[in-house]
Amino acid sequence: MSPTEQFSAKSRMSLRDVLAQRLIEQLTPDQTPALDETDFWERPDPIAWIEQNFYLYDTGRLITLHERQRWPLERALSRDAQGRLNYSLVVWSWPKKSAKSSIIAAVVLYILCNKRRASIKLVANDLKQADSRVGYYLREAIKLNPTLREQFKITPSGYRVENLANGAVCEMLPIDPAGEAGGNDDLIVLSELWAWKTAAQQKMYTEMALSP
Repeated sequence: MSPTEQFSAKSRMSLRDVLAQRLIEQLTPDQTPALDETDFWERPDPIAWIEQNFYLYDTGRLITLHERQRWPLERALSRDAQGRLNYSLVVWSWPKKSAKSSIIAAVVLYILCNKRRASIKLVANDLKQADSRVGYYLREAIKLNPTLREQFKITPSGYRVENLANGAVCEMLPIDPAGEAGGNDDLIVLSELWAWKTAAQQKMYTEMALSP
C-alpha cells in the first residue's frame, strides 16, 4: 500500500479504531534507540519531584499523592532498562473530583522543568476548555512555587507557558488539524476525549500523534 493509500485509509478510521491501533502498537516491542544517557538518568524521580514541587491551586500546599494515584502514575511514567518510556499512550480515567487535572498538570510541570526544550500541547474543543483545567492548575502551581515562579514566562493570555531556564514550552490549543500537522511534541494532553466524535476532532487526534 502506497503512503497516499495508507493516509486515505487512516483518515477513514474511527477514533475507536485509532485508539485500538495505538494500543496494539504499544504492545509491540520498541526498536527505537535508547535515550541519551545524560538526558534521562540525571532527571529526578517523577513522583518525588511532583510531591516536592507541585502546589495545589485551591489549598496553596504541595500535593500529596494517594496510593491509588501514585501506583498508576508510577506505572505510566515507568521506563525500560534503556531509558525509554514503557507507554506512549496513557488513558487517565477517574471519577469526578479525583484530582485528574491536577495530576496531569503536575506531570506537565515535571516535564517542563526536567526536559530541555520540551514541547507540550494541551488540546480541547476550544481554547477556553483547553485552558480551564490543566492549563489553569499548571499556571497556579508555578505562581505558588517560590523557586520556579521566576524562571517561567506566562503570556498575558495564559495560553503559553515557557521555562526560560531550559527552553521548554507548553501551549493550550483548540481543535485545528491543519494548524497542528507535523508537530514534534514530547507530551500531548487531549481533554474530554470521549466527546471527540466529529471528523475534525478525529483528524486532530491523528495529527497530534507523538513522533516515534
